[in-house]
Amino acid sequence: MKKYKIIIILGMIILFASVGLYQSQVAHADSPQSESIYRLYNTNNKEHLYTSDAHEKDTLPHLSKDWRYEGVAWASPLNAGSPVYRVYNPRSGEHLNTTDANEVKVLTTKNGWVSEKTAFSSAPNGQPVYRLFNPAAGVGAHFVTMDAHEKSVLMTRGWKYEGVAWYALAKDGTTPSLNLPLSGPKTAFMSGDMYLSGAGTGYQAKFTLNGAGEHAVSFGIQLDSGSSFFAGNAKNKATFMSENINGSSHVYTAYDSYASLNTWVHMELAYYEASNTIGFYINNKLVGTAYAPNFKNNYVVTVDGKHLIANVGGSARMRGDRVNAEFKNVQTSKKGMTAWNDTSNDWAGLNATWTNKDINSSNFTVVGTSTLPVGINWDTYWQVGLPTADGVAQTSLFVN
Repeated sequence: MKKYKIIIILGMIILFASVGLYQSQVAHADSPQSESIYRLYNTNNKEHLYTSDAHEKDTLPHLSKDWRYEGVAWASPLNAGSPVYRVYNPRSGEHLNTTDANEVKVLTTKNGWVSEKTAFSSAPNGQPVYRLFNPAAGVGAHFVTMDAHEKSVLMTRGWKYEGVAWYALAKDGTTPSLNLPLSGPKTAFMSGDMYLSGAGTGYQAKFTLNGAGEHAVSFGIQLDSGSSFFAGNAKNKATFMSENINGSSHVYTAYDSYASLNTWVHMELAYYEASNTIGFYINNKLVGTAYAPNFKNNYVVTVDGKHLIANVGGSARMRGDRVNAEFKNVQTSKKGMTAWNDTSNDWAGLNATWTNKDINSSNFTVVGTSTLPVGINWDTYWQVGLPTADGVAQTSLFVN
């Protein structure tokens, strides 16, 4: 993964590629961010079973005619969130899911249940999954649902509401939350008109705010032949996408509807320190919010104060892929530099150019064809110690 160093010279920040003081991870693909959770129903004992295992989902109805597949219930995040455990009662045949490790301990040590370890994950900022209990229901005494109306109806029929069991993603795996607070003024922001075209298996245009270390958030337009967004239907289609990097955690999110290539669209990425949140805007409409990637504790600190690094960038997925990313009327919050650095972070065949040299309303192009080695792409470049195909222009933004 790419490394950057910041050198302070009389208040000017010069950024260039190196292994050093400031590190920013620049990952690009919407590699699988979630997995489907399948629901099955046993007509004999009235139990609902939830599994992320496609083999289990396909096998159970063939092993017993009592099992019926009922479709995808929700999605669960990969490499993020907290564990949801599954336990099994060999006497009754019942399965139970819970996030409570103590409940697992009690059931397995005192009541004869068997731990089946982690079944899937609870999603940060996901939608609530409600748990209900009915002792008269037999094996299916516990039931979970994301449907608040269904929960209310069951409560009128003798079921006891036990609270939120865990949090889930929408069935297509996206998490464009709109309910996080965006408090106070915008501490740092980037906005402007974005245009993307290209050729090949993948290409991207985006705005990025970077803190020190592995803390960054980006927002832009991407086409990826390996996309997992919209339940896999976004393959080879342009989507609005963000990536939130907080240490080792990467959260990829698709927003709004599909994006359009060869069309200008107004994009904005804004950070609100007071609520530690990020706002994502398309054509001046708020389309999603997210928690900031711990920027408060990871500002870039110089003799002039605290900063975040603003990037305008374009990327190409693999060797031979071509990108043409254009940006115009790019505005930002107060800068700590008097220029954009458009020369130090061009990699593997791509070139970023600050075309109009206007610091207040800037225009850029990022063009080129990826020269990555055959077999390497924007998901795997870091595994072999190489930079990916990027063209980036950077400046710093005051946050104090």
